[in-house]
Order: sequence, then C-alpha cells, then structure tokens
Amino acid sequence: MPRAKPAKQARREDVSAEMRRLTRSLSWFIRGLLLFVLLGLVYWAWTVSQNPQLFPIKNVRVQASYQHLSKAMLREKMLPFVQKSFFNLHLSDLRTSLLQNPWVSKVMIKRVWPSRVDVKITEMKPVAKWNGATLITANGTIFAPPISTQPHNLPNLWGPPDQQQVVWENFDQMAAIIQPLKLHIVSIDYSARHAWSVQLSNGIEVLLGRQDILLRLKRMALVYEKALSSRAMNIKRIDLRYTNGLAVAWRDGGGVKF
Repeated sequence: MPRAKPAKQARREDVSAEMRRLTRSLSWFIRGLLLFVLLGLVYWAWTVSQNPQLFPIKNVRVQASYQHLSKAMLREKMLPFVQKSFFNLHLSDLRTSLLQNPWVSKVMIKRVWPSRVDVKITEMKPVAKWNGATLITANGTIFAPPISTQPHNLPNLWGPPDQQQVVWENFDQMAAIIQPLKLHIVSIDYSARHAWSVQLSNGIEVLLGRQDILLRLKRMALVYEKALSSRAMNIKRIDLRYTNGLAVAWRDGGGVKF
C-alpha cells in the first residue's frame, strides 16, 4: 500500500494549490480591470475628439477656378460639415455634397493638422451645348446645370443619344476647316439617318450628307473663298451632297450648281 502523506505536507500542498488559484483569479481580475480602463480611455479620447470646441476647424482653404461656382455658394455648402471637430469631419460626406452641384467635376479634400481643411475643386469645362438643354465636355461627358448658369456663346450640337463624342470630334475638325474663312460653326446636326448639316456664323446652312463629310466641307471652303464669299449675304444654303460639286440656294430664290 502507498504510504499516506504526513498531515503537515498535505496542508502545505493545499495552501500552495489555493495560492495558485488565487493568483490566477487575481491575474484575470487585473487583466479585466486593465481592459476596462483601456476601453474607458478610448471612449474618453473619442468623446474629446468629437468636441468642436476642443478641436475646432479654424481654416478652410478652397482652391477653385470660380468660373461657374461662387465662394458664397461653396461656403454655404461646406458650413454644416466644417462646424464639426477636426476629427469628426466626414470627408466622404462633404465630397458627396459638393459633387451634387452639376458644375463640379472632381473634389479632393484633406485634413491638415492641427485645424485646417484643404478643398480642391475642379469645375466642368463645357465645349458645346448638346441637344438644347445639356452641356458636354471635350471628353463627351454630359451634364445639366441650370439654364440660367449656362454660357451663351457655345456652339449647339444635335444628335442621337450616346453620339455626343462623335459629333464633338467632327465639329472640332470642321471648325478647323472653316476658321480660315473667318467664320465659325454655330450649330451642327447629326440626324437619326446619319446625315450631317452645319449652320455657319453668317447664317448659311451647309448640307454635307452621310459620307466624306470632311472632304466635302474642304471642297466648300475652297469654292467659298474663291467664288462665294463676296455674295455670302445672299446665300441661304450650300448643298454638298454631290460626288464632285455643290449647289447654292440664294435667299432671293435663285440657285446655281458648281
């Protein structure tokens, strides 16, 4: 039979086991207390960071061209956001709010410690009116600012849906052909039947048809400079829908073919 442990040794072992249990319990208590204190500090720091009186935004620096945007309008748009604390400013919300203005193309925002916010705004750059009510940029982006804010000196482009880039690229090439005549294109129309026509700044309508439109326009420019410019006031329409020639309709009702 195994010998029984002496009573004194057994008591020592019991005390040692109890001490280990107490040590483990105390260790877990201390860990829990430290975690509680840490969470409390995090919550306190978060609460302090949200207080605009402790971390106010003192300066908002805006970079913009102000072609179609006003400082007053931007200030009104940004004020509800920048009244918050430096840390509580939601950059994405402010960016979304600014992009709601149709004249705003791009917004970049960053915090600058300790109390400044930098805002860079890129405005839309319209090159023409599209189908009467909207504007387009050189890369074909359509946007619709209020009519009262739209420039009045833009050319008018007309065409089927999703064809604005094609129309603009052809307009750009046609304008270069017309420019030496000291004229410019007021409007260009690309019909649903894929036929092109142009209105010049002196009121002359130019019919180009469906194909070889740039070659036909070059032909017209050559004839206009040599034979028609002196009688331009009496020209109503120039029809280039011919293989090798053109027809002129006069405002007094006459006509001639070249």
